[in-house]
Amino acid sequence: MASVDVTRDAVKKAMSSCKAAAEELRSASQNLSSNYANAGSGWKDSKYKELGEIVNECNNAIKDPVKQLGECYKTLQELDGILQEYEEA
Repeated sequence: MASVDVTRDAVKKAMSSCKAAAEELRSASQNLSSNYANAGSGWKDSKYKELGEIVNECNNAIKDPVKQLGECYKTLQELDGILQEYEEA
């Protein structure tokens, strides 16, 4: 029979990593959009429009891993709760 050894500290660190990674991705998306908008003040041609489409694609692509990290965080929260119950028993 296999054994599993998980500490609450390791779970908390994983939760922190998930949260930090999601925040980094959100920040990158916001910075990308902001920089694109700032470039528009002096650059309004077909290439700017093309760039906007690429920026939108990038921002849409960022949404999936952010969602996955959120789901991972919730699962780790559940695991932390289970471990806490086990430790208190």
